[in-house]
Amino acid sequence: ERVRQMGEACDSLAGFQVFADDLTGFGALAAAVLSEVAEEYGSRPRVLFSLRQPGQGQGGRGGSAAAAAREDLSEALALTRMTELVSLYVPLAVPADRTALPYLSYNPWLPFHSSAILASAIDTALLPTRLAGVRSALGEPLGASDLHSLTRLLRPVGHPGANLAALHLALPCPSLPADLQQLQQQLDQRIRPPHAHAAVTAAAAAGTTAGGSGGGSSWAGLTSPAALSQALHGSTAQLSLDGGLASLTPGISGREDAARGSSWAESYCLRGGRTDAGPASTSSALQALDALLLRHPHRMCVRHRCAAPLPLPVPLPFPSIFSPRVSLHGDVMLRPTTFSPGAAAAATSAAAAASSHTPGAASSGVVARAAGQGVHSVPVLTRMHATREFEGWVAGVHGRWGRAAGGSAGRAVLDAWGLGTDDAAEVGAALQEVVTALGEEEEV
Repeated sequence: ERVRQMGEACDSLAGFQVFADDLTGFGALAAAVLSEVAEEYGSRPRVLFSLRQPGQGQGGRGGSAAAAAREDLSEALALTRMTELVSLYVPLAVPADRTALPYLSYNPWLPFHSSAILASAIDTALLPTRLAGVRSALGEPLGASDLHSLTRLLRPVGHPGANLAALHLALPCPSLPADLQQLQQQLDQRIRPPHAHAAVTAAAAAGTTAGGSGGGSSWAGLTSPAALSQALHGSTAQLSLDGGLASLTPGISGREDAARGSSWAESYCLRGGRTDAGPASTSSALQALDALLLRHPHRMCVRHRCAAPLPLPVPLPFPSIFSPRVSLHGDVMLRPTTFSPGAAAAATSAAAAASSHTPGAASSGVVARAAGQGVHSVPVLTRMHATREFEGWVAGVHGRWGRAAGGSAGRAVLDAWGLGTDDAAEVGAALQEVVTALGEEEEV
């Protein structure tokens, strides 16, 4: 009834985003609610994010034999039941290996940390469904979509049970590649872009001194992208799609060299992309992302790309999980730089004063944070994709279901849940159908 009231309050109901801890007792509640939603709003897309603890599911558990059997059976039941009720099923967990997100300092077992990371990923991945055509100084958002189109993109046609998707995250997203011509066009004093800042004046002065007084370009002394970048901000980490995005779906690596790991559809969303020169326009950010994707010709597939000009704002309640290498505006420095509180405030004030010369300008310099100072905003890149790697993933769920259901501990759990032998056989058959569907998709 509450869901119906919320649906009626919508001017234009686009679909449902569902967050569920479906590997526990809440899975039965989620299934009951989704059954009602599917019956009432059958034509509306439903995306389910299966929220998990690190190591939960995929056989990554300890404890007694009964507890292990219960977890294996819960995972199989959740997968078979939920995929029947939703348009897209996305398992999510923060990586237990903290090196997967190298610019964060987090504890994967703290819900305060893990929920912040997952919320950032989900909010960015579904950002294309909420974009409006509002133009900013960095251009209008590119690649806006709707929930129906996004789920259709990632869901195999003709295989309703194989509606699985994985999510990958770069938080914060390192600097996008930019060549010297791009940087000069973006930072030329005669253009004075909206995001000009104090570092531009310093770099221009340095270029004039090095280039002499021949009336040439003020950037003449900076003959390489690295030198220009160093003159502006110092060195920042550069984005690479080779391992640059961490997998938030347990058991899915996302590497194209993995066995049967190629994707047949994927959706990228980049918000607040930055280069060494500061914030990038949406068009240049999309061009930079396309250039990175072209370095992987073997990854050709149906692809959606979205670029939004504004970064992810970091609210005050957000946990302090960013490493010292992350600047005030989310740039990733190669080496941490520490400022005293007074120096950091002076640098921020200088950048703000420089930007105030241009109406509507915003500071974008790489400003190191003082001790105890939080990050204001960060660029984020997500990749949500349908991959054949799920064939092995579901096959593992199927195998663990068979072993658990055939054991005495698992049989006792199924009896307590009111599931007989025929019910167990139906679950096993449903899992095998999904594995077969994912295998057939390679030939499409």
